[in-house]
Formats: sequence, C-alpha cells, structure tokens
Amino acid sequence: MDGMCVEVRRSDSPAPRKKAADAPSKPSAVSDEVLLEIPFLHLEFRFYRPGPVKLPQFLGASWRDAMGGILRRNLCSTGAPSCAGCPEIAGCGWSYVWETSAPPPEEGNGQPQPVPRPFCLTGVSAYQDASATYLEVGLRLFGDGTSFANVMIESLRAAGVRGFEPDRLPFRLHEVLVQDDDVPQIAFDGVSNEFFRLPSPRAIFLRRCEPAEPDVAEVTLEFLSATRIVSDKRVRKSMDFRSLMKSVLRRVSLMGRFHGSGDPPINYKELIVASAEVEVAENHLVWLDHERVKERTRARAERVSLHGGLVGHIRFAGSLGRFIPWLVAGQWFHVGKGTSFGLGEYRVVSLKPAF
Repeated sequence: MDGMCVEVRRSDSPAPRKKAADAPSKPSAVSDEVLLEIPFLHLEFRFYRPGPVKLPQFLGASWRDAMGGILRRNLCSTGAPSCAGCPEIAGCGWSYVWETSAPPPEEGNGQPQPVPRPFCLTGVSAYQDASATYLEVGLRLFGDGTSFANVMIESLRAAGVRGFEPDRLPFRLHEVLVQDDDVPQIAFDGVSNEFFRLPSPRAIFLRRCEPAEPDVAEVTLEFLSATRIVSDKRVRKSMDFRSLMKSVLRRVSLMGRFHGSGDPPINYKELIVASAEVEVAENHLVWLDHERVKERTRARAERVSLHGGLVGHIRFAGSLGRFIPWLVAGQWFHVGKGTSFGLGEYRVVSLKPAF
C-alpha cells in the first residue's frame, strides 16, 4: 500500500523533497501527488478583565454561543429569522460560516444536510492572579472561512465586551496573534483597535509518498478537551482504535470535501478493516462532564445540558504506519462531536517504530 505524508505550508510553496516529521523514518523518494489540500488560518485571542472572577465551566461553549448572535448581525444580509428559503443563501457569509449545509441532492428535492463548519475553537484556557483574569482562545478557520478572519475577530471582540454566561462579565480583547510558519504575528491590537494585514493562509496537505520503513508499532495520543466519539448513534464512553479512526477519517474527509480540494482518493473500507487489528496497549482516559447553559435559555435551569467526553492519554499498538498521517492531520480539525466548541482536541504525543 502506498504511504502518505502530511505537510503544512503555503499552497504556492514547493513541496519538500523529504517526508514531514509525522513518522520516525524518512523515505528516500516521494511523489508530488497531492491527495488533499485544506487552507487554514490559526488565530490566538488574548482577553483580560480586572480582578479574579468565577468563570463558566465550559468556556468553549460560552465563547461560541456569545459570538453567534453577533456574527449573525455582522454577516446576515436580510435579517430573516431563518436561513430556510432565503433567496440570498447561496452567497451569504452567515450561512457558510455558521449554518453550514450542503445543497440538496437534487434541485427542489430534499433538505440541505449539515456539514462541518469552517472553523473550530482550540486551546481555550483561563488563568488568574490577584489583579486580573486572563482568557486565551484559539480559532482555526478553514477553506473559504479564512476570508472571514477580520469579521470573526470583531465578533469575538464584541462578544468579550458583551460578556458571557452565567454573569455577563465583560472581557477586553488585548490582542490577536496569527500563527505564520509557527511565528506569531499581530493581527489586531486591542489598545489602538487597529487591524493588521493578515498573511496568506497556509494549507494542510496529504501527499502520497513511499511507505515508512520501519512501520510504526505504537502511538500515544493525548485528548486535551472532552472528546465525544459517536458509534451506532451513541456517544462512546470508552475508546477503541477502529471507532477513533472512523471518526478521524470522516472528519478529515468531510473537511476536504466542503472546505478543501475534495475527497482524497483512498480506500476507506480497507483502512477501517485494518484499524480493527490495532489494540489498546494502555488507557488513561477518563470521562469529563461539562455543563453548558445556552444564552437564549439562561432563565430555565432545566435547559442546562451536559457535554461530556473523554480526556487523558491512550496508547495504541499494532501496524500503525498507514494511520499516522490521518492522525497527524486530524490534530488540526479535532475529532468527534462539538468541534466548533473546542471539543475533540488532541495531539500525537509519541511514535514508536517497529524493529
């Protein structure tokens, strides 16, 4: 079976002639065939407010909910209560960014199906000292979503001013940084309220190359935020490699279909069958519940919902080489349900070659 490599670079940059650091060995030669290309921008927001305060448990949902209404006012051109039947939907930024859906299978036949939104929150965190509370929020924009970067910055800034549940505490946006070749550049200065020119988007590439030698025998993953893998219409409270890979393959492929170059030409069935042979060697995952109070239902305590998922470390063992590029690429998009809230964030911690 042909190998695959993962690269992160600009679309107009030449492909490197050596394999990216996603496997322990480097093949002697590679092909230039690109299987998948997904443009992206990675923004980092830094907020603060005076004094220590009580924060909501599920910060990702708080930011996303607070941002939604503001973003709608900034992008919706008609002010209609629903996107259904709107004559402007084909060119509407709100419809693309937030109410993301595919066209019906045939004109006038069926309803649009939900598709992945062109963004996800990532690295949502908070810390405090005696004088202030600080919040950091990462935002990744994908595909045509990268063209909405300044609108997203303004919407998150306004969401901070407005405050979020449960107590509507306002936060000031100090600065926004954009990661450019892993070097942060300022995109917005909250002191002067000045926007700076953004670099052109980079892209995540899946590219065909020679299979890694030796194969990968073990991989350790860390799930940084609650991860909700759905199998047979149920959220799994344990993790096996087959269920994880089905979710990763689906997520990366759908992102490519709707926000990138299209579906990669690979044999999904073969990958899923092979993934069942990989075993859990060590499991330190625990279930973590998050409470979420939707802004529009704040007054009704019974509308609080739980968005739980798995967090921690897990190590898999088996013949893993063909899966590693997918796991590496999946880090950028998260996996499972609730990715736009910041759920399903993970990273590849270590790889162990087979000897």
